[in-house]
This record gives sequence, C-alpha cells and structure tokens, in this order.
Amino acid sequence: MKDVNIELDKVTITVSSGKVLANIAMYMKANPSSKYFVVGHTDTQGKFDYNMDLSNRRAAAVKASLARDHGIAAERLEARGVGPLSPTTTNGNEAGRAEKRRVELVLR
Repeated sequence: MKDVNIELDKVTITVSSGKVLANIAMYMKANPSSKYFVVGHTDTQGKFDYNMDLSNRRAAAVKASLARDHGIAAERLEARGVGPLSPTTTNGNEAGRAEKRRVELVLR
C-alpha cells in the first residue's frame, strides 16, 4: 500500500489515496478468507513515543476507512504502528519524510 499516504503530523488519509483504498478493498473482497496487519509508519521527526502513537492512529484510520467506506470486515484487519522503525528511504529531505508517512497492508 505504498500509495496510501498520510498528511504531515496527522492521521488524515490523503485524497489521492482514495482510489488506492478502493482497489485494495476490491482485492480483499475477492479474497474473503485473507486477514491483514494494517501497519502505520512515521518519519523520524518528533519524539519516538509520539511517533509510535501517531503510527498506531494512522493504521487505525486506514482500518476504519476500509471497514466503514468499503465494507471490509474489521475482524480481518489488525491495526499496528511501528513509527519510524521500518524506514524505506532517507529522513534527510522532505521527499523522503513524505514517503515514510504511510500505511501498509501485510498478509497475516
């Protein structure tokens, strides 16, 4: 779910992520026995504990959107945050930090 992005220092899913979530929901509906971890991430700006909480809230927001807006059973999704612990790129510039503000689905 690399294309599901979150606004800076918020749990707001970007508008551009709506189509991606719809596609993911379509896949999930075609595979109804699959369960997923919804994993929230942050950049390394800010304090560690705050980022861990923020990443948990981001994961919960995506889980809620999939359930509420797309009809995916909430029990198929487990939201967890890992904060800055699983970086994909540098924290040294805004482009890298923006990429880190993401939520991913992991098959469980």
